[in-house]
Amino acid sequence: MACGNNMVSRAGLQSAPTAPAHPVHASAPMPASRRTELEQVARLAIAAAESAVNAASSQQSATQAVRDAENALQAARRIPGVDKTVLRALERAVEKVRREARTKVPETSTVHDRLARRSLGVPASARPDRQPTTRTSPASARPSIDVRLDGAAIVPPELTITRRETLHLDRPLRPADVQPHTAYDYGDYVYVTDEAGQLAYMRGIAHYTPAAPRHRSIQRNVGREAQATATEAMGKLVGGHSGAVSLGGYPSGPALFGQNERMNTSVFARFENEFRNLSEAGVRVEYEMRFATDTAGDKNPSVVILRYWVEAEERDEVILLNEPHQLS
Repeated sequence: MACGNNMVSRAGLQSAPTAPAHPVHASAPMPASRRTELEQVARLAIAAAESAVNAASSQQSATQAVRDAENALQAARRIPGVDKTVLRALERAVEKVRREARTKVPETSTVHDRLARRSLGVPASARPDRQPTTRTSPASARPSIDVRLDGAAIVPPELTITRRETLHLDRPLRPADVQPHTAYDYGDYVYVTDEAGQLAYMRGIAHYTPAAPRHRSIQRNVGREAQATATEAMGKLVGGHSGAVSLGGYPSGPALFGQNERMNTSVFARFENEFRNLSEAGVRVEYEMRFATDTAGDKNPSVVILRYWVEAEERDEVILLNEPHQLS
């Protein structure tokens, strides 16, 4: 994910090249020289964002650098005939900016004590008060039904699956009817529940689905029920989709969870938009989510762990807090 690492001042950043603000429209094919020039502008804008995020001393300035990088990437995607190799390099550079931005979060007890990468936890001695745990199934319930996507086993071994169901768009599923230890299939998506019937794992392949239908009344009810059991740190919860309906996800049932309103419209939406743009461009995006709680039995997840792959290349693992405070 190569990009320049030279530090720049705020004044220098403001004078750095910026990506084109609007799509380029042309009645004739764009000259190759002009296309190369615009690609270079986007590359320099992302390099400036990387320098800015490296020099950032606050989460606010780091977040702004991420936005600048993402805007430059979006502008590059709108260049007619943009070189796909160049576009992939820009995507990797933006991902590097995002990763660096996540290191700028203040290590307060609110964030540091709950943040976990990959193993979902720091040593217990370092955080005696709280240790988020992924939703699992009792070992006694195994062996489990094998679940595969495109021929590959996908479900984490700590989850047990004793039944398999297919979801139907014309048969909305209420959360009260979601079964425990079940893998629900819908198109290229799989949703897996734990022993309490709560969503524990989701994996799918993004397919841009404009004007996708929704089960709105069920979604609203999920938000109301989630709010009734939300912790103070979670703030206002709504019924959120683990896999966006516009990306081919199922509109109700196991696909929904109590999601912080700001998380739903900010960092979560940014990833969904990224996947949607890639899918529209014919790029394969596969992604999964695991859900963790602070206390076993909690109905609302406190942490969502996102992993994704672009054309089979694994990208970053992202930790999303289910509360107003976000990392990117």
